[in-house]
Amino acid sequence: MKKALIMGMVLLISFPLVAAEITEIDIVEYGIYTSDIIGTIYAPLTTSGKYNLVKNINLLEKTDKIPATKGTKFGLFYVIKGDIEGEEVNITEIVRFPNPGYRDPKTGKLFRQSEFSSTKKVGSKNFVAGMFSEDWNLYPGNWRVQLWHKDQKLAEKSFTVFKP
Repeated sequence: MKKALIMGMVLLISFPLVAAEITEIDIVEYGIYTSDIIGTIYAPLTTSGKYNLVKNINLLEKTDKIPATKGTKFGLFYVIKGDIEGEEVNITEIVRFPNPGYRDPKTGKLFRQSEFSSTKKVGSKNFVAGMFSEDWNLYPGNWRVQLWHKDQKLAEKSFTVFKP
């Protein structure tokens, strides 16, 4: 028993766990998109309480000027760069709304941001978007999409939302 315990300790010392290091996140495309929703995930830090899973994502227009019209979906694709390709890392996607934020008329809750964290792979291409689904969230101003790993912001893209 002692021998097995010592061998286990030697293995742990000899082969430390290696965590992937993210060197950067590149924003590779942004604008107005269409996509098909194929499912949802519970996401309590988002304005709707859910995060949509999508496929068939198509760029309609490369722009950072977004009309505040119901049904408009805007966002970006990003690639995670790091030292171990394929290694899983936690990424937090935050959409920050213009000050002072906006209030859900049904709940009275004030939203300053929407946040979702999930596991992604180093080297993978990922999509994050916001959609104007309610009349009360057609809020003009500077919207910012931020990408975080741990406590470090690694990328940000600003969008100017305007009333058409």
